[in-house]
Amino acid sequence: MLVFAVLFGLNGCLNPNESPITDGRVQIISPRSDAVVAEMVQVEARVHGEQQVRFAELWVDDAPVTPLATIAPFRLQWSTVPYPDSSIHSLFVRVYYADDRWYDSERIRLLVNNTSARPSAPRIYAIDYVFHQFNLSWSVSPDDDFQSYILYESDNPDMTGARKIDSVTTRSNTQRIIPDINDEEVRYYQVCVRDNYGLTNKSTVKRGHSLSKLLFVSDRNGGDNVYMCVSDGSDILRITTNGAPNVLPHFSADQKKIVYISAAGGNAEIMVMDLNDRQPLNISQNSADDDQAVFSPGGDLLAFISLRDGNPEIYTADVSGGGIARLTSNSTNDHSPQFSVDGNYILFV
Repeated sequence: MLVFAVLFGLNGCLNPNESPITDGRVQIISPRSDAVVAEMVQVEARVHGEQQVRFAELWVDDAPVTPLATIAPFRLQWSTVPYPDSSIHSLFVRVYYADDRWYDSERIRLLVNNTSARPSAPRIYAIDYVFHQFNLSWSVSPDDDFQSYILYESDNPDMTGARKIDSVTTRSNTQRIIPDINDEEVRYYQVCVRDNYGLTNKSTVKRGHSLSKLLFVSDRNGGDNVYMCVSDGSDILRITTNGAPNVLPHFSADQKKIVYISAAGGNAEIMVMDLNDRQPLNISQNSADDDQAVFSPGGDLLAFISLRDGNPEIYTADVSGGGIARLTSNSTNDHSPQFSVDGNYILFV
């Protein structure tokens, strides 16, 4: 019996009140009830008899949240990051005194909304395929609380099975080279940005591919115009926009320029376009018809046929528009010029 009495006495000392007391001695002064909160919230409580307080504890949805506060003013931190936007939560502060009694504040309600607090979504720019590698870059985060970028790669457009391939903590470091890319290969990329509070945002998914590019002519938008796509038929891009016939497009060897025939001026002219700025340059500039233009292997020279001297003859010109030279001179028709692989010869019919 004596042992039982001692144990009972100790238990009573540790828990003098079996349920918390809410009598106004603990008050939450910030934030106000029904406030909208985001990121990290500081909950501040005013406590009567604070000198006798051992510690204060924040409770969210009837569960304690760390860390504790042990000195006045009692300020407790609550991260809203794990909670969904538009969710409402019940909070109170529980204070433990030196005599092992505890007291609760009145409950407050807070609405979590991190929508506007999330970091700005990054934007992946065009992914270039050069020499069996992807050159990938994305926009710089404008957020002061930036923590890191995480780059993901997947074989699927919905990013299932995504692989984390890099993590970057320098805000201005937004370029990556992805090596070991085979021809006719497709991969998908996404950049996630994270801030110091743990909030994240993701870019849209961007496709990188080493598929062959194709040029074709279509009248789908009125008039024959030059279009470009890749070998699976996707990424269709209209190249020319005038209503005149634009036909016989060809790539340069590096696929950075195209040459085509346009009748925009009333007769057939040789046009060269850099695909970066897509500004056409008239190479032939002659009232007679010019046709069947092709690039040299080095991309600095064109071979074409022209009627400027009365019948079809073979000519060459610089891709910049100068240096036009006549190569054949006879009474028969010459056509279909092609450069040899080394660029030293021109074959024609």
